[in-house]
Amino acid sequence: MEHQRPATANEQIPALTLSVRHEGATGVVVLGGELVFENRADLSQAIDQLVEGGTTTIQLDIGALTFIDSAGLAELLAIEKLTGQVGVALTIGPVSALVRRVVELAGLTEILLPGIGPPTGAPPA
Repeated sequence: MEHQRPATANEQIPALTLSVRHEGATGVVVLGGELVFENRADLSQAIDQLVEGGTTTIQLDIGALTFIDSAGLAELLAIEKLTGQVGVALTIGPVSALVRRVVELAGLTEILLPGIGPPTGAPPA
């Protein structure tokens, strides 16, 4: 399932690619492009469908995201909260270096990316 909401005549909505596949009881959601205010509902809807469909584990692959704004971060936090409340295991990864940096700057690494090491090719800290 791939979603791209078309822009209206007066707006330019950043492109978000979203695909969902099932690997047993795991729903794998792969994102690319930009996760921003204007398209965050597409991700929310995909996660809701997986949870309502009985998925027990969700892997959120954000390795191809090129940009994330504060609304995108808020959406990731909402997904983390929802999955925790309903007992669905959530794994976020792989993660693009840019998104990892935004998560770090926001102070959300321990919440959103626990146990994830430095990005591939990153210099040691």
